[in-house]
Amino acid sequence: MSMLSRRLTDIEERKAFRDYMELQREFEGRSTNELEFFALFGYFPEAMEGALPRRQEYTIAGVRIVITSERV
Repeated sequence: MSMLSRRLTDIEERKAFRDYMELQREFEGRSTNELEFFALFGYFPEAMEGALPRRQEYTIAGVRIVITSERV
């Protein structure tokens, strides 16, 4: 393995670890209901206090999925 390849791998591993630690801090102390809400919608309930989340678009297996938010 070349030196550059090892270095890139090391950088990627450090970034993945930092992301893991950040998520641990974000999820720490959350209730089961909050975690389920996050799993379904991709954001925590307190994020709804201000503006609605922006429109999201995904393409999966050639099918375009658009998710929009509106107040009910």
